[in-house]
Amino acid sequence: GQTQSIVRFKLVNARGDPQPNQNVILSLKTLNGGIPKATLGTVGNIDPLTGTTDGNGIVSIPVFSGTVPTNVLVNAMLASNSAVQSDSAVLTIASGRPAQARVSLSLEKFSIEGANIDGEESGVTMSLADRQGNPVPDGTAVNFVTSGGVMIPPTCTTGATPGDSQCTVKIRAQNPRSSDGHGRVYILAYAAGEEDFVDANFNNVYDCGESFADLGTAYLDANHNGAYDPGEFSVPRAASPSNCGTATTATPMKGDGVWGAADVRAQMPIVFATSHATISGSIVGGTLNLTIGDDNGNSMPTGSSVTVTGTPTGAGSSGCTVNANASFKIPNSYLPSTFPISYVCTRGDTLTVQVTTPNNIVTNQQFIVP
Repeated sequence: GQTQSIVRFKLVNARGDPQPNQNVILSLKTLNGGIPKATLGTVGNIDPLTGTTDGNGIVSIPVFSGTVPTNVLVNAMLASNSAVQSDSAVLTIASGRPAQARVSLSLEKFSIEGANIDGEESGVTMSLADRQGNPVPDGTAVNFVTSGGVMIPPTCTTGATPGDSQCTVKIRAQNPRSSDGHGRVYILAYAAGEEDFVDANFNNVYDCGESFADLGTAYLDANHNGAYDPGEFSVPRAASPSNCGTATTATPMKGDGVWGAADVRAQMPIVFATSHATISGSIVGGTLNLTIGDDNGNSMPTGSSVTVTGTPTGAGSSGCTVNANASFKIPNSYLPSTFPISYVCTRGDTLTVQVTTPNNIVTNQQFIVP
């Protein structure tokens, strides 16, 4: 994307008095093998230009970003005396539009206690970069939509920490609770960017004939079947202007046929887990192999606590001890968790598994030592 900076020089005499109506030759000091790192005065110009100082001795000129991430200097030279000259401060070309290959979407918690309870939340972070891996400009907007719950807020902009190239919102549990029939909802994040391409001649711009990823319009695959279905949310987008061919109207499953602007996007699920736990296990040679999930076959809410205790209930039992791994937390996962629990007990003793959710809802399951 073309962005610009205004560079100003001030011409003064030996006493520091401004010198008006003086011609100053302004030129770019750096080129990159003939490829402009920046352009001067107007987009595309790399030739020196002459400006005239105003009543305050100031001459200014716009500098437009080029195609290569780099530093740029502008030189100002007094036309009547080439010994009087100075370079600008360093201008840095260090960011471009978001590229699809550089998009990441992440969740603070993969599973929240949302199937039965309103208000549980997880952070959702969209991370962006341009095709060179540089941060995108601060203020780049990201939109979020979801097939369940609600996004708080529905948009964010990069630059909360300058140059961080990411932003974060939250998803909150409420109706609807699931869009795929399995206790999961899906989050789509998208931002205005560009399609990826293979830069065959290393000039960092797309040239006709170079291969590219032709993206269809971004859409929310609410039922997670890998295809767009009528009624699913889609982001309309006009065909990209191109000198390389005629663009057609893009659809969720088909691009517009030319390289250009696109909504870069990422989608991922989050589990709205049940508060009740499904606990199963098998006992083999002094080890209880536990599997703990929610009632829909997903992970229990991230951070749920699990404790296993032993009770000497067998005939003649002198004690039932569960080893040090008897208390732990459900990890950040989509799927049920499996835990091996070792013990020293007698046949007929009881092992009790207790799962407690973040909202203190408890599920117990007992196993008799064979």
